[in-house]
Amino acid sequence: MRFHCARSLAVIVLFASLCAPSAWAQRMYTAYNMWYEKPDHLYAINYKKGTMIPAGTEVSDVGVSQDRRPMIVFTTVKDGQMFKVEFEEKYHPGFSLTDYTQKMFTSKSLSELTKGMSKEETQAIKDGKLVVGMSKAAVIVAYGYPPEHATANTESNRWTYWLDRFRKKVVYFNDAGRTRKPPADVANEL
Repeated sequence: MRFHCARSLAVIVLFASLCAPSAWAQRMYTAYNMWYEKPDHLYAINYKKGTMIPAGTEVSDVGVSQDRRPMIVFTTVKDGQMFKVEFEEKYHPGFSLTDYTQKMFTSKSLSELTKGMSKEETQAIKDGKLVVGMSKAAVIVAYGYPPEHATANTESNRWTYWLDRFRKKVVYFNDAGRTRKPPADVANEL
């Protein structure tokens, strides 16, 4: 009798695991806009240069590689284009390659990512731009997370992004967590 009960329990557990939705079957999307000049060499620092992969782009085959250097890999579903993202830990202190991969991708579509955001915020995200009055959540969907070596805490009211290898952009927030124009003595456009 004990053997029969144990075997029945094992069959129930196996059946439940086969019928349950699994993580690999879940649709995955880019969590924010990403830019690239070469599909086989993007940077996790996410320079704002080249072609934009829009937030909410469906992706597959998301994974990590440690062959020559740490890389995050993924393929866009619509066109089957494979991308390789170089991850340099010094720019993302406190995050492992796997941690950062989880920040880059989500199970939320663009409409879910922008739920509750204004039309202006949603349009700015689609355009890959920032406008005055955007929430921090909208800035993340539009530009990605600021590199942690320059912006250690997203609770801060000042985030630093890189437009390319030589130019930075500082984003300022008011006390309500909305983007604002930079101080008058700073030559930085929003």
